[in-house]
Amino acid sequence: MIGLDKIFLSSVGGSFITIIINELIKSYNRKKKIKKTGKVLIQFIDQIIIKYLETNLIGYDSLLAIKDDEKYYESRRITMSPMLNKNIFDFFDKDDLILLSNSFQKKTITDLYHAFYEIDFLQENSYWKLIKNFLEETQNHFETHKKENEDFYEHIKWCENYNDAKTIFISRLQIQREHTHKLIDEFKEIKKEIFEIDIIEEW
Repeated sequence: MIGLDKIFLSSVGGSFITIIINELIKSYNRKKKIKKTGKVLIQFIDQIIIKYLETNLIGYDSLLAIKDDEKYYESRRITMSPMLNKNIFDFFDKDDLILLSNSFQKKTITDLYHAFYEIDFLQENSYWKLIKNFLEETQNHFETHKKENEDFYEHIKWCENYNDAKTIFISRLQIQREHTHKLIDEFKEIKKEIFEIDIIEEW
């Protein structure tokens, strides 16, 4: 009987130790996954997302600084990244992102999803798309309504349609500039959250 008790206790003790070891392994793997996902996400935020959103800010500012209407129609160098879209999100395993966001203090996985999807909206309203649409709209209007032998730049000096289009264009630039600025701040907050996770070390 004593022998059976010893075997039973030994068996229970062994099972308990096995459970502890398995939990330690799971915890280690979980921390490893969080650390890896956090590190890669920070690289994406720094090297693609914030970098090109800030490039867009410069683009909005350069257009908002224009005082001479003719300068809208000058050729300009456009800087953009084909990688700056919500598909960046698909690079990450959703379970890994949930695991990472569960360690955040203020943000949630919903905030993370929202920030990524906001990128697409802003790209649809990027400075180079807004100026492209404005130029096409005003030039098409001119072709339809120009007077005989009238120069384009002469036309826009008196054209009410042009003034309305320009007002809407500037308003959109201002709105999207502010929107971009807020999204940059949002990603900086997400980055801060990642750094504040205890297991994330400086790299």
